[in-house]
Amino acid sequence: MKTETAIVRIKKDKKGLALLAFLSTLGFVEIEQPAENAFVAGKFKPGEKPSDFAGIWANDERTAESIREQAWARKN
Repeated sequence: MKTETAIVRIKKDKKGLALLAFLSTLGFVEIEQPAENAFVAGKFKPGEKPSDFAGIWANDERTAESIREQAWARKN
């Protein structure tokens, strides 16, 4: 049987839970709940550089911490 996948994010409010309950009554709909801790943390240690893991970063002096700071910088 060929199936299609659609990802729908539903808020945990009254209307969202009603929609989820309705969808679960349909025989052709499968509902998968994501794991509570779906986030997978990186396995690097502070001070490690991207060049420690991949050759394309060989001449890059940035550290994981400096990349994180730039990625999470707030724009005012």
